[in-house]
Amino acid sequence: MPEKPIDANAMKLMGEMLQSLMPEGWGYTLLTFETEKSPGVLNYISSAQRENMKNSMRELLHKWDEVDKLGTPNLN
Repeated sequence: MPEKPIDANAMKLMGEMLQSLMPEGWGYTLLTFETEKSPGVLNYISSAQRENMKNSMRELLHKWDEVDKLGTPNLN
């Protein structure tokens, strides 16, 4: 495990690897972050346009909030 923050070249390489695994018409978003610090370093890369990704992230957070309200067990 690297002890220093992940640099832009490493993020780009991970993004290229993810994109190579995606079916046609699919994209990706990758978030990397320090698990022991809050707030800490957060890196983000995506194949989507920023505004589309912001909307998708809002939708995801909304879905998580709804699951939390229902008390559904965490299946992850």
